[in-house]
Amino acid sequence: LKAHHLAAERFGPALSDHLVAADTLLRQHADHVVVTAALLVPLRRHGCIEHDQMFSLFGETPTTLTDKVLSAGSLCGDLHGSCDSPSPVETIADDRVRTLILRIGLRLAELEVAASQQGNGHRDLAEQTLKLHVALAGRLGMGRLRTRLEDNCFRLLEPSVYDELACSTAPTQSVDSACFQQANHGIRRLLERHRMGGTVCGRTKGLYSLHRKILQRGCSAQDIMDRIGLRVIVSSVEECYTALGLVHSRFQPVPGTFDDYIRRPKGNGYQSLHTCIYPAPPLPHVPVELQIRTQSMHRDAEYGVAAHWLYKQSKASREMTH
Repeated sequence: LKAHHLAAERFGPALSDHLVAADTLLRQHADHVVVTAALLVPLRRHGCIEHDQMFSLFGETPTTLTDKVLSAGSLCGDLHGSCDSPSPVETIADDRVRTLILRIGLRLAELEVAASQQGNGHRDLAEQTLKLHVALAGRLGMGRLRTRLEDNCFRLLEPSVYDELACSTAPTQSVDSACFQQANHGIRRLLERHRMGGTVCGRTKGLYSLHRKILQRGCSAQDIMDRIGLRVIVSSVEECYTALGLVHSRFQPVPGTFDDYIRRPKGNGYQSLHTCIYPAPPLPHVPVELQIRTQSMHRDAEYGVAAHWLYKQSKASREMTH
């Protein structure tokens, strides 16, 4: 809050332009140190605050983090080595994880400004982002930010292809919406009927991810299996498998699409059950990807270590008060 007031005082009417990264990271459930540093970075870049004043007002940790991100160090260097042979997230020191989260948030803000401008001078920025920041966002489990990074890079690197794909997929949106609504409603009713207190939410596939699958498979966007996606979030691992059985009994599963990432997690720790189903007639035969996970799995998949930290810290605080 103190950093926000300072930014408002120094930037005045231009404040919103300098809040993008901090707002993104706040929504990502990053801890207060990372969000504070995201506010301090533009202040330092524009000479609105000196190091000693920053240290006096905000303390050592946000000041050190701000200085580190503004230094010329490489992103790979924050991971003790090559990006091609990464260390497990759990082995990275807390200060280095904070640095990575902040760098990713700042880069996304920079990309979105670049993508909104009409110009061709940002290819290096986009290529570096795809090579480093996207890979790290994936490794840290920051799925939402990874999609936004990818789509903005795609828009910068291949604007005509991006626009063409955006236009070509627009006519299918009404059909996709109908399929989404039917599956969403049906699964909610299934959970209620069996007294399972789960929630159902949806997601759309990013254009960059869609574009890559089209190129890899040599097919059209309409042939992509996971263009429409639903997530079922339940309380326990046991309920994940119960929900899977209920869904397969109500909807026709697509053969060969089941993956169990609960018993066999991905390398970045991601856990969920994956399957594809078809909506019931008379709707078109459009596959809907379904991910079934617990609340903690969902938190880690959507927000990565940024939220995992906040959860651990709040849990530790609660335990200390009892």
